[in-house]
Amino acid sequence: MKCSIAKKLKVLLIAALVILIAGFTVLGICGFNNTADFNKSYEISLSITQNHDGSGEYAKGVVESYLDDKGQNYNGYDVQVSENGKVYIYKFDKLENVDETELNTLVNNQLDNKYGAGVYIATVHVDEVIPALLKQVGWIALALGISAVVVFIYLLIVEKLAAALSTLISSVGAGVFFVALMAITRIPAQPFIVAGMATAAVLAGVLSAGTVNRCKEEIRLNEKITKAELTAKVVKDSFLRHVLICGLIAIVSIALIIVGPAYLRWLGLQLLLAGVVSTVIAYVCTPVTYSLIKKLK
Repeated sequence: MKCSIAKKLKVLLIAALVILIAGFTVLGICGFNNTADFNKSYEISLSITQNHDGSGEYAKGVVESYLDDKGQNYNGYDVQVSENGKVYIYKFDKLENVDETELNTLVNNQLDNKYGAGVYIATVHVDEVIPALLKQVGWIALALGISAVVVFIYLLIVEKLAAALSTLISSVGAGVFFVALMAITRIPAQPFIVAGMATAAVLAGVLSAGTVNRCKEEIRLNEKITKAELTAKVVKDSFLRHVLICGLIAIVSIALIIVGPAYLRWLGLQLLLAGVVSTVIAYVCTPVTYSLIKKLK
């Protein structure tokens, strides 16, 4: 029995190496793509003593008119409102031609003209924000390591070494490929990157465990089966299952992308990427690694 995956193994390995090298090169040079909340960015914070008679919205309108005059654009999902309209925070990737003193004077003068001198007092701050990128990378590495150890220990207890190793390889591989493809595709990473990577690793581990059980069943039915025959049979039999699982994940992901606000769209894209990566890794990698580790002809 022939197996197209086994025959194209070298091509698949080269493609995998290209993705990993390209992904981690981009990650090393550019880092993850992040929105203003999770990237080096700038903030303009507006606070007002009281929000009565529309004073908060009025001050907000003055700030936004000033930003329009300066040609400074911002995205709607990068504006945060708190304390019942008393505080507004604007976030930017770049900030030019904005003077904190000038903006403070403008807002307070406009409030005085509309409501009377000193009735409402506004304070505007312009700040640069630099996130703790090293901490983000550390959490990613920690989550991947914990997921890998848990999966390996469980399978080592319940299954044998070949099953544990092949599932571990698929699980870790899915997490690593997810990170590399996040860097390549430039999907905004935060705040879901760790959850997305863990989802890819765990889902690949679950799918791989099922594939390993299928391999064991084929060996039980035919003890003289060769590595090539085992890989071909398992790949053929598990194709529909992996397609259905990937399809279900795609439906949920697309729903989030279509109907969700901005950050849920990023979550949908990451979930879609995690689903594709985990199913492909489990489908291609697990039967190959298991047949290589297992003592077969």
